[in-house]
Amino acid sequence: MELGRREGFGEVYETGSGKEIRKLTKIWKPTRLLIDVALRGLDFRGFVRSMMSDCPDLRLVALFPPDEDARRLAQEAIQLGARGIVDKSLRSDDLLRALDRLVLGASAPRRLEAAAGPSPISDGERLSRLSRRERQIFELVADGWTTRAIAESLGITPRTVEVHRHNVVAKLEVPNTASLIKLAIRTGVTRI
Repeated sequence: MELGRREGFGEVYETGSGKEIRKLTKIWKPTRLLIDVALRGLDFRGFVRSMMSDCPDLRLVALFPPDEDARRLAQEAIQLGARGIVDKSLRSDDLLRALDRLVLGASAPRRLEAAAGPSPISDGERLSRLSRRERQIFELVADGWTTRAIAESLGITPRTVEVHRHNVVAKLEVPNTASLIKLAIRTGVTRI
């Protein structure tokens, strides 16, 4: 698969070990990252956690082999802030289509697997993914509160609010704050 020649991908690096990817990401500071959960020599959970902390705008996609342990690990990546998970057994054109969506800034399907495309998810199901704190922050953002005001109101740091906001956007599968507010209006969380 040739990513380097696709519009919008910029420079593309490939590595075969966890040690190499750590070195490359420290130098390169990527905005998009496709990473195999089974990459040799990589503490995947720790890596994803540190990448999402160091690069808050990172669009990380976890690529997993078709086995149950790897699938669970990839799904954990979503909870840690990854943009999506992709089954390695996909045809390359399906994988490229998902990556193109990421490069263009659209929300990628949470899960893109070989057998079927993503199934439609109701707004209620999306909201049920949120923790109690994420739900609070979702409601306050939808009501127009600033990060600083939310932090002061809840007695947490602005950075913690940003992390929760990022998780809310990922769990609700919306590409931006405007879409988040549209969802809040549609579900009755807030009114105009």
